[in-house]
Amino acid sequence: MLVLTSVSGNVLEWYDFALYGYFASIIAMLFFPSKNEYVSLMITFGVFASGFIVRPFGGAFFGYIGDRYGRRTALILSIILMSLPTTLMGMLPSYHSLGLAAPIIFTALRFFQGLAVSGELTGSGVFLVESAPDKKKGFYGSLIMCSTYIGLLLGSACCAIVTIVFSKIQVINFAWRIPFLLSSLFGVVVLILRMKCSESPMFIDAKYKNNLIKKPIQKVLLDYFPQTILIFLISSTLAVSIYLLIGYFPTFFVSTMKVSLKESMIVSVVGLLSLSVFVPVFGLLSDIFDKKILHGLGAFGFLTCSYLIFHFAMGKNIFFLITSEVLIALFIAPIAGSLISMLSEMFPTNVRYTGISIGYNIGMAIFGGITPLVAMYLTEFFQSDLAPSYYLSFVGVVTIVSLLLIKPNYLKHMD
Repeated sequence: MLVLTSVSGNVLEWYDFALYGYFASIIAMLFFPSKNEYVSLMITFGVFASGFIVRPFGGAFFGYIGDRYGRRTALILSIILMSLPTTLMGMLPSYHSLGLAAPIIFTALRFFQGLAVSGELTGSGVFLVESAPDKKKGFYGSLIMCSTYIGLLLGSACCAIVTIVFSKIQVINFAWRIPFLLSSLFGVVVLILRMKCSESPMFIDAKYKNNLIKKPIQKVLLDYFPQTILIFLISSTLAVSIYLLIGYFPTFFVSTMKVSLKESMIVSVVGLLSLSVFVPVFGLLSDIFDKKILHGLGAFGFLTCSYLIFHFAMGKNIFFLITSEVLIALFIAPIAGSLISMLSEMFPTNVRYTGISIGYNIGMAIFGGITPLVAMYLTEFFQSDLAPSYYLSFVGVVTIVSLLLIKPNYLKHMD
């Protein structure tokens, strides 16, 4: 029940979050129409990025709730704030029906999505790691990251089914809304599970010992600022790689490589399925080997092989596209498999939710949210579809250097 309660909300939130990326080309057409397809997509990815602007603030907000009033309380609020905007997106009339109000409302809903996601992954990760057996914290932490990719997988699978069952015209006219509307049903189930779950034992112990503090945000910024900055930098490679996978590649395959929407969805499903299998394996390994080394191996993989990944992404058949996504999954896995448990060791219980949420969400906002925009800009600037690989290699360097700056005394708070 503990694992199910923790991962189910994360699955749902990333299912919701994925729908935007997979239907970006249709959303661009319906809500941000332009005579120039490039401009329309740039606006759509701009709105995608806007959901990340609020994430550091959301991380601070949910971190405060989680460290002050409990992980369970923050996670219940998070699931409500995610399900409702996604459902409303599925019901919102298009630009042609509602006019300028349509893209404005859509952008506002995207902001609420970003707010909710900022508290979910880190909060459920902290909750599960704090509740896990001592020698399995790496594996349990990897399950949270794995649930993220399962949510993305379900989102892509649902989108793929829609594109298979319905014609292209039907998908554009109404069928794209179906996965968004299903979110409300899933949300009710997850909310019930969370309302029935118990609080984290580490939080209960801190509360019993009167170790909770009234201003966890202030405490983090004053006493744990170096750790917070390192988390922000360490998260860069994960942020860029995962949003290339779910935010950029699906649209790149359709718009640039002229792959059918159906084939693009199939490629995404294979990539995310690979990721869902690889991550728990590296989570198990993180309980045996040094987490920093495992994490660094993934970053080094992107540093050295990003050009190869994009070379396959420009392949002439679906086999090459799948190869590019499996390679991304293989390098993300050691990063994601070791991340949550490693970050949890960097903060004590009374500020753990806040510290991780602020650092991680700043990383996601600065590196992740702008990834599709940066990829499109680099492609246009260098007049090469291989250009985004430079960005992926760059963040690989950032993560490796950041890992080297982690002092031994930073990793002591879960002992």
